[in-house]
Amino acid sequence: MISQSMFKVWLKALAVFAVLYGVGRLTVLQLDCFYEGRRAPYLQIQSPQSMLLRWQTNLAVVGVVRYGKDPSRLSKELRDTNKETHHALLLDDLDRGAEYYYQIGCCHRAPTGPIHHFKTVSQQQPATRLWVLGDPGKKGPDQNQVIHAAQRWMAQNPGERGNLPDLVLTTGDNAYKSGTNQQFQDCFFTPFEAVFGNTPVIPAHGNHDARRNVFYNIFDFPVDGAHGGFPSHNEGYFSFDYGNLHVIMLDTAAQPITSRAPMVEWLKRDLKTNNRPWTIAVFHHPPYTDGTHQSDHPSSSDGAMTAARLVLVPILESGGVDLVLSGHSHGYERSYPLRENHVYAQHTDTKPEGTDDLTHTTVYQIIGSSSKIGEGQFQHPFMAASHPILGSVIIDVDDTGLVSRFIDSEGRERDRFQLQLEPLTRSFASKNSKQQAGAAIAN
Repeated sequence: MISQSMFKVWLKALAVFAVLYGVGRLTVLQLDCFYEGRRAPYLQIQSPQSMLLRWQTNLAVVGVVRYGKDPSRLSKELRDTNKETHHALLLDDLDRGAEYYYQIGCCHRAPTGPIHHFKTVSQQQPATRLWVLGDPGKKGPDQNQVIHAAQRWMAQNPGERGNLPDLVLTTGDNAYKSGTNQQFQDCFFTPFEAVFGNTPVIPAHGNHDARRNVFYNIFDFPVDGAHGGFPSHNEGYFSFDYGNLHVIMLDTAAQPITSRAPMVEWLKRDLKTNNRPWTIAVFHHPPYTDGTHQSDHPSSSDGAMTAARLVLVPILESGGVDLVLSGHSHGYERSYPLRENHVYAQHTDTKPEGTDDLTHTTVYQIIGSSSKIGEGQFQHPFMAASHPILGSVIIDVDDTGLVSRFIDSEGRERDRFQLQLEPLTRSFASKNSKQQAGAAIAN
């Protein structure tokens, strides 16, 4: 029998432990926010006529960037107003659809480092190439193989910018294990340094990124509608237009996902105002997967996948979203065209029993193997292709079609599908999938 005095002693000890744990946890969160070393320049898209350039130096200096359209004559200059270690300069009044070159340095000497370049977006640009990295934040040989394989493929199959994409997206979990600033440097910025200095990167927020208070301090997102989309004024969810493409970024790792949550209400408004021919939504937790996570288990991943399926999917599908990109499950999966939790992949005029006339379907891609893979069944009935292999996705979009390719770590095209705008059909061609190549799918 425990005496009342002993019980009070235990309660006090438990209270002290809780306080100490809370203080220790807060201290860890704050300490892990800092990184004092060099960080190479990385681009953050802001508007069709501006580009945000960020980098970091070991010492506090007045950062300077010189830029222009001719790499041999960087005639424009922009400087920090004070000495900083964290530099963020907005290059403004740029021409739309133009290639710019830049070089960074500090005020007391001329820039001498490498010359990087980027291209501003134009609504009239003929095509856009996206490179999608799925859970890319584990450094090592697997990550390196994925990077080099995709770069080789783009060099052999050049887009408008040659061997560079126009935009890099991620599906979250950008820095394992805990999303510390040092881990972001080691696992994200350093491996992709040659890419992020020449191509803007827009990462999704993953559950591993959410373990520290770093992500939203080191990235800047277009939240005010200056780049298209309905203003959110919240970096947890936002959208932007890129040529003929509308991109929606959601945070399923930290934002509430309920019918009346701010993110969900904003999503409805954004989709109503969208007028681009193609729409892609990106968030970390997949509504459908049978890889290293199982979406059909309601409690898996603290219910985030179930919430995405029950709350987000109906809004995305009714709002005309063509493609949903997610990560979290460490493999590659790609669905048949779906609507209202039904596969809609028939050549005839028949439709799934119990559904209304379907005028639009959505394809779901799970890309979670850009730095590691895991074990799973990979047998979800909605999936036309399932591969527990390393790789990333390259998407080409123009006025009439969207083509998505999964490129494995050997540089091979392991899955491919195409969405055509006119006529309203979706054509698929995928290797080792449940569907025959070239099947026409009603949109």
